[in-house]
Amino acid sequence: MRIQLSAIAVAISLTLTHQVASANSVASATLGPISVTLIDLNPADSLLPTITWNNATYAPYNNYTYVYAYDTANGNYQSNVAWGENVGTSNSLSASTAQSAASASISGASDDTRLDGVSLTSAGYADGTTSAGNYSSFNAAAYAPYNGYDAFTLGAFTGVIFTAYATTSAQTSVGDDSWGNEYASSNASLNVWGSQPSGNGGSQNSHSSINSYASTYYGLSNSAADMLGGTYINLTGSDKVGYLQFYTSVYGYSYVASAVAEPESYALVLAGLSLMGMISRRKQK
Repeated sequence: MRIQLSAIAVAISLTLTHQVASANSVASATLGPISVTLIDLNPADSLLPTITWNNATYAPYNNYTYVYAYDTANGNYQSNVAWGENVGTSNSLSASTAQSAASASISGASDDTRLDGVSLTSAGYADGTTSAGNYSSFNAAAYAPYNGYDAFTLGAFTGVIFTAYATTSAQTSVGDDSWGNEYASSNASLNVWGSQPSGNGGSQNSHSSINSYASTYYGLSNSAADMLGGTYINLTGSDKVGYLQFYTSVYGYSYVASAVAEPESYALVLAGLSLMGMISRRKQK
């Protein structure tokens, strides 16, 4: 009888401490192709609307990609950065470990001295470890232009509209069901800013972005898609400097998943306990 009781107890114990589940977090963001539309604000002056990209000012730092992948269980990580000579310079990087990876790219310009047609992407994933207390993570970003300082110059009486289609997604398999289990986020943004036309105080600002987050608090899977846009105008009779930045970024991590009993496991435990009780009562008789 003791052997039967011991076997049942072992079965119940194995049910309550079943093998740790696999886990992962994934995120991606895209933006582009970028469209640059000029508007003639004074057709009567016979001047064509113009935009000049100030690439020479900050060369070779006019666009930027960054990647980072980390796995604490094995102590492995990779990280790298790359700079572009011009705002539309093709620029791509990737990094990976045994359990994580990240990538970022800037591409698609027919003329790398301009932003027209440029697309930005960032992506990454992290697989949950099987070693308690450890985690894997990723981080990636693409910026064009990078700093945004003196990004472009508009000719006299010129307006410009920047647009780009953007998508973001983030997904985790477990989420935050205990401290720091999993998290994923992605972002795509467009920012345009600068001073108001001569004689007006303040500044012109256009900000447009979308974001996706994934965890228990935000949901285990989220995505978004939208057309981002921003404007800048020059109502003066001379050139005017504006500032601009497009970017995509992702971030995420995955710890070892918690061992949580399934509903059917609880049913098995209850059945086992009932059986143990019956055996115990028969032994007493």
